[in-house]
Amino acid sequence: MTHKKVLALGVFLLVLLAVYYTEKSTEQQARNQPHETLLNAVSVDAVHAVKLLRGEESVVLERNDSGWALPARAGYPADGGKVRALLLKLFDLRAFQMVTDNSENYSRLGVEALDGNQTGGIQLLDEAGEPLAGVILGNTRAPRPGIPNVPQSAGQYVRLEGDSSVVLVSDIVAVMPTVTDWLDTGLVNVLSGRIERIEFDAHQDGAWKRLVVLERARNAEHGKEFVPVEGGEDKQLSAAKVSPVASGLENLRLVDVQAVDAEAPVTFDRRTVYTAVSGLEYVIDTVKRGDKVLAEISVRLNTDMVNRISSLRPAADSGEAKAADGESSADKSPEEFLSDLSAVEFADAERAASLDKRLSGWVYDLPSYVEAKLRPEVAELFQTGEPEAPAADQ
Repeated sequence: MTHKKVLALGVFLLVLLAVYYTEKSTEQQARNQPHETLLNAVSVDAVHAVKLLRGEESVVLERNDSGWALPARAGYPADGGKVRALLLKLFDLRAFQMVTDNSENYSRLGVEALDGNQTGGIQLLDEAGEPLAGVILGNTRAPRPGIPNVPQSAGQYVRLEGDSSVVLVSDIVAVMPTVTDWLDTGLVNVLSGRIERIEFDAHQDGAWKRLVVLERARNAEHGKEFVPVEGGEDKQLSAAKVSPVASGLENLRLVDVQAVDAEAPVTFDRRTVYTAVSGLEYVIDTVKRGDKVLAEISVRLNTDMVNRISSLRPAADSGEAKAADGESSADKSPEEFLSDLSAVEFADAERAASLDKRLSGWVYDLPSYVEAKLRPEVAELFQTGEPEAPAADQ
């Protein structure tokens, strides 16, 4: 190899090294450089409403004294966790790359306008309903194949309403403009083991008729199993059929909701009443509409249940609860079928009223699977053939 070739090769290697270290330095600087947030001129505390848009769809989230609500559902609570996560992501958006300020490129990048934008947009409003900012969310850009070490090469194109600049941000913001995406879907969550009594009623001839009442036996013969105490006392319950019914309040969630319409009330034909060991009683009226189960829920305090549980407190209890006959529960021998009652915390009228205020006044659209739990065929709760094998505690 000639001297000139060696020299040329050396120069070439030096150039490659220079390019490599320049690129590494640029990448490190890009990582370390503090980028200004896009919404730095807006205070999150000033945001009173959030409007999400995509195409022809839109939904408004409105702040109130208790959190966030959906005006489209008469002010029903929105999922506060989802709203906070959205605002956190929005207010942390940072421009890592200036892409263009040429309006001819807006369509290609998906940032033409806030209204009607197919990829979505979010408008922040103040208490007077005036816009604080509009974030037009454009197309996403995938990582460029074959070009390693290029910092922040992927992300989403974003333009602020009223600003000509299109920038690239690393965090992709997905717009969900459907009301049901933002509902606080949680209703009630009472484990089946905390349910002490279940009542089934039917609406007949303009009045509610009691069909059957099940209650935990709490005795040596039946343990903690449910037994019929009204309607069907001479029959044997099917543990396999009762078990899912007892779990009717476990993680009960809605699909959709509407405010009760006093002028056009829903007519319900079934009622299931769950009484918990705490004394809280959940009254659930239901009706089947197509593949939907519509329901109204109310809550009250059952003092008879509080007195019953107090009288059954085992000796392991503190002795504060008094038996119905006036003896201290500490005088009674602890039994396995009573042991779970020692840790019961009783509800009071204030707690019941608070729950009732939150849950009543609405017609809930429930998932179809709850039909078997809240609207069972009462006759099917009883055994019709050979006795079943003993089931685990319900």
